[in-house]
Amino acid sequence: MARHLVTWAFLATWGIAVVGQGGQGGQGTTPRDPFAFFQPPVSLTSTDRRALDAGRPIVRTLSASAGEVVVFSAARVDVDGARLVAWVRRIEELKRGTLVPAIGRFSDPPQIADLAALELEPDELDDLRRCRPRDCALKLHGEELATLAARAQLRTQAGRAATNAAYREALLARAQQYLASGLATTPPYVDGSTPVIQDREFAAVANRSTFLEQVPGLVEYLRRYPNGRFPRGESFLYWSKERLGGKPVVSITHVVVSQWSGGSLPEAIVAAKQVYASHYMTGSLAVTTILAGGTGERFLAYLNRSRVDILDGFLGGLVRRVMERRLREDAAIVVDHLRRRLQSGEPPAMTDQHFMGRAPRAARELLTESRRRTAPATITAAAPARRLAGLPAFGLRGRDEWQEDGFACVAGLPPCDTRGLDAPRSGRSTRSRQPICTAIRRRMSCEREK
Repeated sequence: MARHLVTWAFLATWGIAVVGQGGQGGQGTTPRDPFAFFQPPVSLTSTDRRALDAGRPIVRTLSASAGEVVVFSAARVDVDGARLVAWVRRIEELKRGTLVPAIGRFSDPPQIADLAALELEPDELDDLRRCRPRDCALKLHGEELATLAARAQLRTQAGRAATNAAYREALLARAQQYLASGLATTPPYVDGSTPVIQDREFAAVANRSTFLEQVPGLVEYLRRYPNGRFPRGESFLYWSKERLGGKPVVSITHVVVSQWSGGSLPEAIVAAKQVYASHYMTGSLAVTTILAGGTGERFLAYLNRSRVDILDGFLGGLVRRVMERRLREDAAIVVDHLRRRLQSGEPPAMTDQHFMGRAPRAARELLTESRRRTAPATITAAAPARRLAGLPAFGLRGRDEWQEDGFACVAGLPPCDTRGLDAPRSGRSTRSRQPICTAIRRRMSCEREK
């Protein structure tokens, strides 16, 4: 059962990359291989291509170093990159389901209310009561383990509530700490005989994800976060509880989205870095793509490289073979869920309440300020703006009416393009909009993309 659960936890850590045809071959040239982005680890056979053309998914486990498992899966789809990007920004709607009963995107900055839906299972409370340093079923550092084990000893409703509250506080602290200083200062896991340093675990995974070196600065940004810059990226954290028939895995994931145009780079890329996982995985990096073929067909493709602690020891080889077999079986379930969700249409529109929780603090302050200064002060929810940033358009009807091209600046979503913010619209004067637009640039530290 534990091995079965590992496969789901491994597969369900979705990172999203939307990859368009990097350049169509001219007349008389061979069309670019849509799966070239994943080379060298992935090279499809003619049998794989026939299966994809027939509408059947393909699943492979790839060669990996000791302690790692790598899975690749692909299927034909009828959606483009824009659809995938829109759904990723609504990550709760994308992933929530029978196998992901609880999920939430962290606000900026993270708040304890973001974790309100998270509760420990009865079995997990029992595990916590038995937890000792270097012998615990949940992955925790020393202070977390001591606090949670002590709270769990009280077997009353109040005790369960106190333990759940402490666990939420622990995850909130992890999210806040990661945003402030990354994995480098995260205390090691002490659930087993050997402390696990997460920064090293992720570095090992990232160093072997060589295909991502095609994206300038992305891997280095993920390794060094938050001490580097990735100007083209927007990012967020989310937490999730994911299960397949038994003990759940609670995780925190850092998603980084970047968009590109022209050249050989993908149209958009979204990578998912594991910040925390309560079981099995010590480090993970996942990428999923929408690949455009030379004749207009599109493919959903997924690659996940994770370090898994149950592969150590005398029976590690046997465990790997069993896990890889289950991964091949379960990957089809995950990919089919994602394909169905994407092909169901556009994600639900985001409300003003969602925006106020997610937008950076400076944007929220500007929204409040603008509401006081503008009448009527209503937020529009135009479809083009949702496509641009997955949030309602930050347009205020009346005296201030900001154009869609400037929305990324307001929402803090790079690239920080401010084109059109002050452009005349319907003959209106730009004078009334200029002060607020200038404040946005200053307080959001936005610079025009060249």
